[in-house]
Amino acid sequence: MTIPRNSVGFSELLDHAQQESHRWHDWFNQHSEALDVPIDIAGSATVRDLLSHIVFVDLLFAEWLLGESTTTAAKIGPARFTDSIDKTSPDAIFSAADSALLTWRKFSKRRTTKNGTRSCPFRRPRKT
Repeated sequence: MTIPRNSVGFSELLDHAQQESHRWHDWFNQHSEALDVPIDIAGSATVRDLLSHIVFVDLLFAEWLLGESTTTAAKIGPARFTDSIDKTSPDAIFSAADSALLTWRKFSKRRTTKNGTRSCPFRRPRKT
């Protein structure tokens, strides 16, 4: 398989995501009051809730692709998106974001075959 010259590899994408996550972590540490700004996006009442929702979904899908035991999307109630991630501080939220990135890296390493190509079968999440 030939990779186009203008493409970005998955590991490069993860590196960029990690850099951006650290940048936002620093910003929210300096402006923690921004976490409590009211919003109405994806059922989130505050920026804090939206960030925890994003981190939760990121972690959920990485675990799902690894075939790890997760709760299927159909069984996830709205409260689970905001209550399952510790959102007491920027450090807590972005620590969970780091865990999600580590899970994505684990997924990336597991999908390399003996000849160096990558495969990504999509399977149904296991029921918990």
